[in-house]
Amino acid sequence: MARPARSAAQPAPRTGTRPYLRAEDRRRQLLEVATRIAGQEGVEQLTIVGLANAAGVSRQLVYDHFSDLSSLVAAMLMDRFAAVDEAMARTAHPSEPRDAVQTAREAAKRYLELSREDRHILRSLLAHTDASQHELSELVLLLRERSINRWGPILCTSDGVGARARTWAIVSALHGLGDLLSTGVLTVEQALSEFVRLVEATLETPLLQTERAPRRPTRVAGSRRKSATRP
Repeated sequence: MARPARSAAQPAPRTGTRPYLRAEDRRRQLLEVATRIAGQEGVEQLTIVGLANAAGVSRQLVYDHFSDLSSLVAAMLMDRFAAVDEAMARTAHPSEPRDAVQTAREAAKRYLELSREDRHILRSLLAHTDASQHELSELVLLLRERSINRWGPILCTSDGVGARARTWAIVSALHGLGDLLSTGVLTVEQALSEFVRLVEATLETPLLQTERAPRRPTRVAGSRRKSATRP
């Protein structure tokens, strides 16, 4: 039996072609697919080739929007976390330790209330810190520096190397608490409670306020001479 002729109003289906999207919509689609890959598998699994395959486009089309992997990840971070970053940037410098604890708790809450995928993106990206030759290493170092600069004022830390190291240690601990939240070990409130304990213990350390060398114990003048003359 002969097939009925296709009417002019019903064009033949096209196979192997991608739907046309405006440049802005295509960029949005690529960022959404990149976020899904990074959120589920980790940033280390995100590549230009993998993104092109997952989005059903050519590598050249991805390069038309993002010059390299680093610019892609940077755009993804800005797209996902700009609001949280701006909220932390507006946080006033706490004047007292009590204010610092409360401010730190609110900032931590913003992070812990992100989706599991978003927390995984940040966590997996920061895991590249030791990979000095990785394509994302420069971006990772910039992200770490940004995190320290955001959290330092909140935690009332100074600009000393030791204080900056402790700030980064606290931020890393927050990421760890986020891992426990993702696996169901902790609730958001439990994670916040543990984070507050860590911040309170850290703020009690005098070196957080100033990087002073430890003082040597003072001795009473002549005490050694007197004790030496005793039988």
